[in-house]
Amino acid sequence: MSHRYLKIKVCELGEEVRIIKRNMQATKRKYKKLEAKQKFAAAEKEKAIFWGYHYHKVFGSNQYLENRSSQLAYAYLRGKKYRQVEQKTNPLYFRDDRQKIYLNYPFNVMESRITRMVNDFGPNKVIEDDIKRWLIAE
Repeated sequence: MSHRYLKIKVCELGEEVRIIKRNMQATKRKYKKLEAKQKFAAAEKEKAIFWGYHYHKVFGSNQYLENRSSQLAYAYLRGKKYRQVEQKTNPLYFRDDRQKIYLNYPFNVMESRITRMVNDFGPNKVIEDDIKRWLIAE
């Protein structure tokens, strides 16, 4: 497969987040109007829908993790350095050999997802150690 298909996946994940946010905003406006009109039963139904969207966005499908993993796999396949992609990431700690480790999310989860995507969409197979080296390289 080509990394172009991974780019499509990245775009689809971004669009899904935008659609959910738009629906959340519309639902929130609707339940606020219903509360103002003192139609509490209908407002509670809309509020339940709002929280369902929220749960799906934050917890249900792990969209943040999937989106970020896809972005990083796409950058890896395009030959970008990790520090070019995530310039604002600060080192959380230093290992014993004074290598900087950049963490915004547990990398043990990220590495396996990135490796899977790179192997699915890339021309060559890589192992998790290659991804680890890429993540901590300057």
